[in-house]
Amino acid sequence: FDIEGAGEPTRLALALAGQDFEDDRIAFSEWKDLKPKTPYGLLPLMTIDDGPVKTQSGAMLRWVGANCSETLYPKEKLYEIEEALGLVTDMRDAFAPTIYLGMRPEKYGRPEGFGQTEEGKEVIKAMR
Repeated sequence: FDIEGAGEPTRLALALAGQDFEDDRIAFSEWKDLKPKTPYGLLPLMTIDDGPVKTQSGAMLRWVGANCSETLYPKEKLYEIEEALGLVTDMRDAFAPTIYLGMRPEKYGRPEGFGQTEEGKEVIKAMR
């Protein structure tokens, strides 16, 4: 999407590596038609030299680090890099309910529109 979401770390790694790339952003209005055409119904997607579509932002980031730069993913620092990436994932996963409770409250056992109610706003505020 045209946001700094799951694809942003890969975009930043490509920029840091000095690698030219096409940054094709998907409008939310286009997603309904595109989603069933993607391998897993998720974004981001990456293609390299007209090859097959690649998925999963973590795999993309590691691929760019390992193949486009000598300094972004050095073998001698592999454990430290993976540890840091794992920590970021843990932190993101812990914070995600505070975002999605307002967007998809049914996923968390709340009624649709819960995030717009006074109770919902208070719950989300307390979680954050």
